[in-house]
Amino acid sequence: MEQELTYQRAKTLFDHGKYTEAEKELQIQLGQQPNDLYLIFLYAETLIHLDKFENAEQILHHGLSIASDEDVLLFSLSKCHLIQGKTKEALKEIKSAIEYNPVDADYFAVLAKIHLVDKDYQESYDNAHKALSLDAENALALNVKSTASIKLGLKEEMTQTIADNLHQNPNDSYTHVVTAMNLLEAKEYKKALHHAEEAMMLEPDNTLAHAVVLEALRCKYAVYKLFFSFQTWMSNLKGAQQWMFIIGFYMGAKFLGRFNDTHPEYSTFLTPVIYLLALFAFSTWIIGPLINVLLLVNRYGKFLLSDEEKKTAKVSLFLISTGLISLGISLFVDAQIWLSIGIFSLVMMIPTSTFYSVIKGKWYMYLGLAVIIGLGGMSLLVAAVANVGFSKYTVYLIYSIVGFQFLSNFFSTKKD
Repeated sequence: MEQELTYQRAKTLFDHGKYTEAEKELQIQLGQQPNDLYLIFLYAETLIHLDKFENAEQILHHGLSIASDEDVLLFSLSKCHLIQGKTKEALKEIKSAIEYNPVDADYFAVLAKIHLVDKDYQESYDNAHKALSLDAENALALNVKSTASIKLGLKEEMTQTIADNLHQNPNDSYTHVVTAMNLLEAKEYKKALHHAEEAMMLEPDNTLAHAVVLEALRCKYAVYKLFFSFQTWMSNLKGAQQWMFIIGFYMGAKFLGRFNDTHPEYSTFLTPVIYLLALFAFSTWIIGPLINVLLLVNRYGKFLLSDEEKKTAKVSLFLISTGLISLGISLFVDAQIWLSIGIFSLVMMIPTSTFYSVIKGKWYMYLGLAVIIGLGGMSLLVAAVANVGFSKYTVYLIYSIVGFQFLSNFFSTKKD
């Protein structure tokens, strides 16, 4: 009788989201019944909610050592690995769960989510559709299907799925966040902002909702809309495809530059194109912090920006102001140090804009930043001593910036 009461307390605590208390109760139960598969499952789910993934994996492997064909344990282990980004393991486990139980909508919904994370959008859509054929109200399947639909360009399908999802889950914060994200990609910015704000009302600490509100506010600026469209297109590509684009863009720009040098008769047309390509590449690296500068004076944006984003925005404002003023002065005075200061200030916007997202905490990125600052210092020294504003050190500085950004992109695509 006492064991039954302890179990009921644990189940009630879990159902009400009180996972720390549920964990304590379940530990008592498992101490008495260590091989009870349902207790193992409930305990693992509790640990997953508490982000204790290693402990959850251990208890699930223990359960699977007792019953290797227990599909619900494979399902839980798959979710645990999916949350950690281990999609290869998650995919193997959920497929095994489906082999043992091919009629559970939750299993197909998780499979659809894994394919979505791996950017296999058609497989994601198909499995979400399969999940909904088993359970038309499955919230995860509805969310995944709406996202996969917009990734595949099926806007009408996305709109209908969103409507179905909101009808089934009108007070679910995560549903509103996913809706907002999909509407952003569909360029319906006002609707996206509305649903992101709704998510924050339902769950004020929802960090994803905060991020989506910020993106929606940034998209009020026309130049950022263009960047966001490009960023979304890039993010929908797999890592290898992203690298193909980056390398192709770089090699194409280099080819145009060399062709322009050897065929001056085409320079009237090619020179503006080369400058536009350079401006495009430069702007994609700094547009985020610059738009954040505008959000610093926005009555909503200033409260949503994190401390790190505010610091980066202020540094970017200082650098672009210093750079433009210095370049302006260089047009009217003979001292080439102003040209060097202007160039150094503007190019330093690139690494500083990614300090918190890419550089911080990685020694090799700190080393790269130190090299950039060192080369910048040498270019300033040459300008001050020899009155040469664009020296070989300036060239080295620009190449180091490009190399640094390639390294940043490498770690970003690895994370994706």
